[in-house]
Amino acid sequence: RPQDRTLRRAFVSWLTRVLLPSRLGGVAIPEVRNLEEFRTMLEERVLQWTEEWKQQGLQEGRREGRREGRREGRREGRREGRKEGLREGLKQSEELLLRQLQLKFGPLDDEVRARVAAADGDERLRWAERLLSAATLDDVFG
Repeated sequence: RPQDRTLRRAFVSWLTRVLLPSRLGGVAIPEVRNLEEFRTMLEERVLQWTEEWKQQGLQEGRREGRREGRREGRREGRREGRKEGLREGLKQSEELLLRQLQLKFGPLDDEVRARVAAADGDERLRWAERLLSAATLDDVFG
């Protein structure tokens, strides 16, 4: 009704200055003078706002995905580094023990080489300690 013009203006003002800003934080609400303009503005902007929010969500999701990917990459890198270090250490302990055995007892047969290659690090360490006082290969491996 024509006599409700002031009420309609106050309602539009409340919608654009109170309700929408409180629900759509950070979204610029254009100035409108009446309910017809408000309705038109909503029809035009709702799809735009939805697309903007979707894009913001995608960007945030990508950022979080990259952060998580970097964390997982570092964890995986550390695991792989430890495994590689262990493999390298075992290979070096095999080579060192074979050299020491050969220096002390002369050329080694394939059976001794295979036994050393199949042993774990702790067993190789025990053999290396025994090698210091061993007179024969049997003393080392016994």
